[in-house]
Amino acid sequence: MPPNFIIAGRLNREYILPPSGNPLLDSPGGNLLYAAGGLAVWDANAGLVARVGEDYPHQWLRDFEKLGFDVRGIHTLHEEKNIDLRSFIAYTEKNERSHSNAVSHFCRQLTFPKGLARLSIRG
Repeated sequence: MPPNFIIAGRLNREYILPPSGNPLLDSPGGNLLYAAGGLAVWDANAGLVARVGEDYPHQWLRDFEKLGFDVRGIHTLHEEKNIDLRSFIAYTEKNERSHSNAVSHFCRQLTFPKGLARLSIRG
């Protein structure tokens, strides 16, 4: 059955330090998943369109399928350099977001994850 909707966007590998609670380290995210999740409240029959690198976890794509999404539009690019889909956000006690100084944010709470070692911060 063809999807009722097509959503195009970005998939991320998210590293989020909330003001309280457990951090999310290398979790699926990005505007594509947020839009798909919102649409799924009314209709989960959506096709997802994005590009990912070879290092994007294939298990996550299978998980999206299990949730009812059509992932045929998610294309893995087989290039020498993988697409950097990592995203870092730290929230302060005042619920303000910070996309910079990942090392200093982790030093306060956790061991710095290897997956963020080469993160180029996009602002």
